[in-house]
Amino acid sequence: MTEEQVYELFLFAKAYYPYMLKVPANEIKAILSVWNLELKKEKYEDVLLSLRKYVRTGEKFFPGIGQLLEFGENSQNIKNTDALSKFREAVKVARSVFFDDPYIHKTIKMMGGWQEILNDSKEQMVWIEKEFAEKYEDLVKRQVKCDDIEPILYTKRDIFQLENGLMILEPKIIGDKETIKKWHQALENYKTKAIS
Repeated sequence: MTEEQVYELFLFAKAYYPYMLKVPANEIKAILSVWNLELKKEKYEDVLLSLRKYVRTGEKFFPGIGQLLEFGENSQNIKNTDALSKFREAVKVARSVFFDDPYIHKTIKMMGGWQEILNDSKEQMVWIEKEFAEKYEDLVKRQVKCDDIEPILYTKRDIFQLENGLMILEPKIIGDKETIKKWHQALENYKTKAIS
């Protein structure tokens, strides 16, 4: 997160706690310094969500880093559960797919690819899901770049069909269509810049 985003969040929080208007400038500067140090590795959207949840609790004290990160961890747990749910749905339909979360694509790539996962037996699925959950959580925590992934995960059958000029079923969309469009466009823009 940038310093400008941290400052924006600070102003948002300050609006809910009028007593902060009376805090001396040097103390405000110290608080902002701590927020910048502690929040720079966090995602803006997650901290904003945490901050909104915190101010809705009616707490009378200005939020500290601990409260913001505590809410942020809950937010990450929800995202992890959501990603695993999407992964299960995709395995169940066993078709070519694309997700609204590039980290799901990256995780599947690290696990050997979509085709490899679909080849595994149903008995192994418990372990595959466990591996997915662990790798996904790790990638998100480390905020690994996802610019080397394919936007669509094809089955072996669909690759064969495409290579032979045959039609395939449209890949299954798993997640929010608008989010998928946005990150596919960002991926294309990145690849265009990398080529030029």
